[in-house]
Amino acid sequence: MPGFRIVRSAPARGRYRRQRPPGRPITTRGALLASLLLVLGVGCSGGGLSGEYRDQRGVTGYEFEPDGRVYISVMGTMTAATYELDDDRVLITGPQGTTVLLRRGDALEGPMGLALVRVR
Repeated sequence: MPGFRIVRSAPARGRYRRQRPPGRPITTRGALLASLLLVLGVGCSGGGLSGEYRDQRGVTGYEFEPDGRVYISVMGTMTAATYELDDDRVLITGPQGTTVLLRRGDALEGPMGLALVRVR
């Protein structure tokens, strides 16, 4: 692997380990800071959309929370998921995979002609 070299850690046992090349080591503080920034970035990515959207028949509903959570109701069955905004696209990631909804004013368009209007 580039940037690493193999060294013998215990000559008597013949085991090998990777050793970081000389330079600035990764500290625990640095790793924790990077993890915290990643978590904060993911947690803040869903802001900007809130309210409840339903189709005309009331079969499908999406309830968006400002913190990036969304609750999806289909024929009375509720599923929790997360969402991210990407310009006019809403990316919803849940147990069944990722679904993309398009923002059209105060409405959302989904796959296979799904039209959701804001009810509150």
